[in-house]
This record gives sequence, C-alpha cells and structure tokens, in this order.
Amino acid sequence: MTALTPAEAALCAGFFSVQEQHKRGAWYLPTKLSVKAGAVNLPHLLRERPGHALTLAADETARLTAVEGADTILLWALLVPLFETLLQPVRLRAAGDIFPPTQQQRFWTLIDERYRLLGIKCGALEAFRFGGAWPTLDRTGQQQARLELLDTLAAADLAALVARHRIQQLQALMAGFAKKAKAGTALARRVLTKELRPVVSAYFGGDWLAALDYLQAPVHPDEEIITALPEPRLYVGTSVQTADVAAEAGIAEAEVQAMLTAFLGGSSSVSPVEERTAALRRWWAGFDRAHAIQSPGMPSLWGLVDEELMSLSRTEQGFTLSCTSSVCPPMSSRRSDGCGRQ
Repeated sequence: MTALTPAEAALCAGFFSVQEQHKRGAWYLPTKLSVKAGAVNLPHLLRERPGHALTLAADETARLTAVEGADTILLWALLVPLFETLLQPVRLRAAGDIFPPTQQQRFWTLIDERYRLLGIKCGALEAFRFGGAWPTLDRTGQQQARLELLDTLAAADLAALVARHRIQQLQALMAGFAKKAKAGTALARRVLTKELRPVVSAYFGGDWLAALDYLQAPVHPDEEIITALPEPRLYVGTSVQTADVAAEAGIAEAEVQAMLTAFLGGSSSVSPVEERTAALRRWWAGFDRAHAIQSPGMPSLWGLVDEELMSLSRTEQGFTLSCTSSVCPPMSSRRSDGCGRQ
C-alpha cells in the first residue's frame, strides 16, 4: 500500500499481518487467494481511462498461492468490501441486462438502502437506477454519470461514510452470530462463515475473543484459540540411541526397540528418514559405480534418470529401457516406496 505515513504503515503491519492475526487465533485466513485489487483502483481508472476502466479493473485480480503480506489481508478484509459496496452501481450497470427485471429491481432497492445508510445523497443514483435514464445515455453520457457519482462520493464526509460502512459490516456479524447462538454462544468455527471472516480480520485483527467482547457475549466453554502451531520435530537417528535409552531406563534394549517401532507406526525401529537416507545412498553408490565402469561397447546409460518431464523421445536410438532397475539398487524401502521419485 502506498500513500501511508511510516506510523500508518507500522500500524497496518501490526494489525493486518498474517503472523499477528495467527497469534490472535485467525487460522481461518486463506492460504490461497484471489484479491480483486481492481475494485480499489476503479475510481482512479474511471477518471484516467474512462473508456476502458472496467476492463482494466477486471484484469487487476491478483491470484496468490501464498498469502503472506499485511497488504493482502488489508485489501481482502477491509478495502475491497468497502469499494465494492460504494461502486456497486457502476459494476451492476456494466454487467448489462443479464438479470430479469424483478431481480434487477431488488438489486437497486438494496443499493438505494445501502447508500441511504451510508449517508450518501439520494440523487447520486439518479442516472443508474432501474427504469431510469441509463439505457438512453450514449457512451459519453454513461462515462459522465460515473464521474458524477465519484464526485458525489468524494464530496461526502468520508470518515462518517467509512464509520457507517463499519456499522453495516458489524451488523452482518451480529446477525450471523445470533443465527448460530440459539442455545448460547456458538463456537467460532460455526459462526465465522466465508463472508464473516473478513469482518473479524478487518475490525478485530482476527481476534475472536475481542469480537465476543464487543458483542458482550461469553466465550463458549469448548472454544479453543490456537495462537501458535507446534514446531515440527524430525525423529532421526533413533535406532542408534536405543541401547543408551535402555541402559538409562534399566530395561532391555528389545523393549525400547518395540516401543519405538510402535511409535513410528511401522515394522522397524528405524525411522522413515533413516530409511530414505539409506535408500538414497545405495542408489547414488550404484549410480557412481555404473559411470565409473562405463566403457565403449557397453550399453548406454541414457535412461538411468527418469526423463518423463523432458521433451526427449524414448524411441530415439541409444535410450535404454529399464536402465535404472538393471544398474542401480531399487529406491524403495519398507515404508518409503517411491521416495526416489519425489
């Protein structure tokens, strides 16, 4: 996000960063996300590129495979919902008459009501309303109507407008909470639907307990707020430690190995990591040995490495089918079949 002071940027980073929201229990944050950044940029595009603004805005959708930055959560939770509400008349008119008249009438009734609750002058939608002058306007007239709407929005009390939008969002949260609270406070996972998760992230930093405090509702007795995930542990080298553990505990080594086998979930006290490491060492030893003894007249080693991802044809002269199985030891072990193909 640009145009933020250092203090504002630090505030947003602390409130909207994925790590900080996770610390407050917001593990519902999406790991993959399509952020409709064009919704936020649409006012600028309507003024600077009026003839192509909507097409350009539609193209500004960031498809993220890893949600990490505070900017992403700020857009997803706070800014995109606000701008989509304010510019819904523009987007609905751009869609054309794809809905039946009765449904269009309902849409415009809802938009009128939202604008009224936001404190925006009722005349702002005059050219856009269903049954109004929009179909009679040429392209230039429609562009001018959009600019007039932007001027009306810009002239409004923006602080009051945003505060009223926040009220509408929180009212939706209250309604969702009440719907699930027939027999007392419901668990967060039941209340926080896909639509309500951005509300808690936007206005409570992802803190469900803070949301309950705002709603003046008690915490469900079975509620669990996870603030951190446990660090993963790799069990490596366990098989060589059984003798020491047995001596320290005063029991037979065979008993320690049996307990370790049950813990690892296999038929051996050797950890899967050790098994994979041994399999890789055997394979690479065979690989090196095959190249060390290779001499003219011997079968080609082409085919020793799987080339399915390459554009080479196996019908070409010199390719040796099943070369790997005939030259190198198998890459599988009791619990690591296929580990060499990962």
